[in-house]
Amino acid sequence: MRSTLRLLAAVLGLPLLALVTATLTRSYATTEATQSLTHEALLAGGIGLLLSGAIWGAERLVKRHFALLWRLFAPLLWLTLATALLLVPLHAALLLHSIWAILFFVTTIRNELVLMATGFLLIGLALYLYGTVSAAFYIVWALIRSFRHQRYRPAGALATPETYPRLWELVRVIAGRLGCPPPDQIILLLESDLFVTEQPVWFGNERRTGRTMALSLSAMHLLTEAEFSAVIAHEMAHLGARDTALLHRYAPILHRSKQIYQFLAVKAQNTVFRTLGLLPAMKLLQHFHASFTRASSSESRKREYAADAASLGFVPARVIGAALVKLHAASETWGDVIHRFWNGSRPVDNGARLFAALARQAATPERIADLTGKTVAHPFDTHPSLHERLTALDLTLAAASDGIDLEPADAAIALVPDAEELEEALTEGVREWVRLTWNDQWWRYRGPR
Repeated sequence: MRSTLRLLAAVLGLPLLALVTATLTRSYATTEATQSLTHEALLAGGIGLLLSGAIWGAERLVKRHFALLWRLFAPLLWLTLATALLLVPLHAALLLHSIWAILFFVTTIRNELVLMATGFLLIGLALYLYGTVSAAFYIVWALIRSFRHQRYRPAGALATPETYPRLWELVRVIAGRLGCPPPDQIILLLESDLFVTEQPVWFGNERRTGRTMALSLSAMHLLTEAEFSAVIAHEMAHLGARDTALLHRYAPILHRSKQIYQFLAVKAQNTVFRTLGLLPAMKLLQHFHASFTRASSSESRKREYAADAASLGFVPARVIGAALVKLHAASETWGDVIHRFWNGSRPVDNGARLFAALARQAATPERIADLTGKTVAHPFDTHPSLHERLTALDLTLAAASDGIDLEPADAAIALVPDAEELEEALTEGVREWVRLTWNDQWWRYRGPR
């Protein structure tokens, strides 16, 4: 309800203000000026309401017929961006005509206090006009940047079968038992994500296509080989069910809307009037992104439950539950590692080992007991909460977390013989990414050298 009210306030706020201005100044301004102001206010408010309704309607249709997701939301993203741009000149015209109408009103007033208050109002409207005009520039800039930044460049390394035979053997055995081919490539990440994707992956100037499995060196320090097998089986089940092919189609929509919104949100922090100018575009994009996520969430949940069920063919439910608890408990730890890079006061030599150490410190009984509603971040999808996934496995949080070991003797990191050397090299890559991000040039990142 609150998000809906904020959306309506952003879309209808200025048009309603313009209508009030037209009503109050009708006796003082020319008929043509007040009529123009009224028509523009109705047009701006109507366009915003129509788009909001179209997004809402698309969400309802997709929940009934999931096949419509891409067909409806792909054009809706462009329509949302076009509407955000169209509202900029409309809002600018509203502000200009409001100023014009108020100036007519001022010429009939002799009260000094009223004149002073009106002067401040005119200054505020003029600054608001500046924010509205600058908003058009930032919307176009954000759109151009969204095309430039679509390449996924992981801070990771390719794991070839020759270099990591045990890892590939485990993946191939699990893939064979699930009846699906193994991934085309495996990448080892320093960050905490584990996922599969059919999005193109870039290493320097080399573009890798096909099915990619990304495995976390940091998480492998926490997981036993049995728990790690459960995670691999889960991800291979996604590949076998062609979930990644579907994600490959609609993930760019989700990414572009989120990326543009985040860019505008950063630019809106500079001045209050720029915030007001960007507010309609930001709220419309936020509405689009939220509706898209809600529309796809039910199907995403079904895929996650099916992938969890596939893991039961390899390990007991309790092992799967322990892996889920560990990953959820450590889900925010990578942010703490990045903060160490940002801070710079304490040098980071091995990001994966730092991650594991921080995760062990953070995984207190109180924190684990508070994990019920947590989800694990994923770059291309959404996941059910931990409680929902454990319930589907007929487990409770207490049973899944009972006796978990975050420093296991049979840690999965043993599958990577040169782990320490590789982690240190990838840590340097993350350090470079952080440095470029600090200078707002993270798109220049080319991966570890």
